[in-house]
Amino acid sequence: MSGRTRIIINDVEYPPDEAVVSAFDRGLQFGDGLFETLAVRNGEALLAQRHFQRLQAGASRLGIGLVGVIDAIRAAVRRLQRDVSSGVLKIIVTRGSSRRGYAHDGKLSPGWQVSLSRFPDWPPTHARQGVKVRICQTPASRNRALAGIKHLNRLENVLARAELAADEQEGLLVDEFGHVIEGSMSNLFAVADGMLVTPDLTHSGVCGIMRDVLLETAAELSIATQVRQIAAGELAHWDELFLCNSLIGLWPIKQIKHVRTYKKTAIAKQLQQALHEAKTVVVDV
Repeated sequence: MSGRTRIIINDVEYPPDEAVVSAFDRGLQFGDGLFETLAVRNGEALLAQRHFQRLQAGASRLGIGLVGVIDAIRAAVRRLQRDVSSGVLKIIVTRGSSRRGYAHDGKLSPGWQVSLSRFPDWPPTHARQGVKVRICQTPASRNRALAGIKHLNRLENVLARAELAADEQEGLLVDEFGHVIEGSMSNLFAVADGMLVTPDLTHSGVCGIMRDVLLETAAELSIATQVRQIAAGELAHWDELFLCNSLIGLWPIKQIKHVRTYKKTAIAKQLQQALHEAKTVVVDV
């Protein structure tokens, strides 16, 4: 990538300093919309089909019609990913623009944008040796209507991220019943006795694309998996913990503040190797 940020809004490409949306856009007014974040490697948006499937599923849940714009969004992704060695694409879709008030007539035209940015300059040691994590004071809220989808209401993630110390790379959010839900930007996996476990996201959290990939990859490798509630008190007893999302791939956790330290074990190594071989990550270990 040349280092130049690019952005397309409603099918028009703008210089970054001229890219604006309406003050009446419901994404700005109410967080009424969705987003997807895709890694780009060698001119290809990785796992793009899965991201588009989640985008459309989320839009259906929120009652946002994408029939008239989804092809244009796909074309914008193809246009921006071209000739990019590594980068980040972000898709944002909102219900559209309306006047003051929560109500809308159901006939709004969705607004959308696709932007291209530099890939984060994370140290290779994050993937190889692990990261430091803390349990955040900001709780994960429970809402079955929004659980799983990547909607634009991300204030609790913003507040959780602000809690991290300079040497910490991620924070874990816990719900009101003491269940670990996810990281501020990632999904969580735990391993004990060869069993791979990830939190149930029926009531809270985002069903991450890389989370699904890792569950499927584990099954292909004959690694037993389980999706269930994980109590915060269990964190001290797992053999290993790791984080995942579409940009980081897989980061082992080497320490949770005030809980314990961990070592990267064979299962994390197996899964990282599988992601590398499938070319579904930007940074190889």
